[in-house]
Amino acid sequence: MLIAIKQKILSQNVIFDLYNDHLPAGENLDNQPGLYRNSSQTFNNDTKKLAFKVSSNSGNHPIFVARKKVDDGKIEVSTYVATQLAGTIDFTKLVLPPIITYQNGTLSVESTHQSLNFIECNADFTINQFKNQNMEDRNGLSTNFGEGVIYVRVPKSLEIENEEKNGMSDVHMISSD
Repeated sequence: MLIAIKQKILSQNVIFDLYNDHLPAGENLDNQPGLYRNSSQTFNNDTKKLAFKVSSNSGNHPIFVARKKVDDGKIEVSTYVATQLAGTIDFTKLVLPPIITYQNGTLSVESTHQSLNFIECNADFTINQFKNQNMEDRNGLSTNFGEGVIYVRVPKSLEIENEEKNGMSDVHMISSD
């Protein structure tokens, strides 16, 4: 449990660093503790601009875009999820990634609906009295849901259209050096 909580904190630090335009060493989020890559796609690009269409129900998935050092005509998209906990159960690898599609120069992001049901079984008063515990000592099931991240690597000369809504943008450009 302590390891999972530590990974959760570390993943939040990585996401904070991304918001502050600092990509972790080596441009590889796969090696960052507390983050789990849950999808990866590569799209061939034949346009000069890339637009983003993010559905209003896309969930908590900020998009971070980094430029590659080459113009290889490929858009690489990976999604990551931070550590997810319910009590002592780490269910990070069960979390579905958002649906990402590419068509005519537009990368679309849509959330997936997912339900996970957890049942907590606790000893009742009869058993707890023999363990010298009372019902007030019992903690309920605590949950800890982490943030998801979409990391996009684009060719170096591809123009990015970044639409703002209410003064906020879903897309954050980060340096990749």
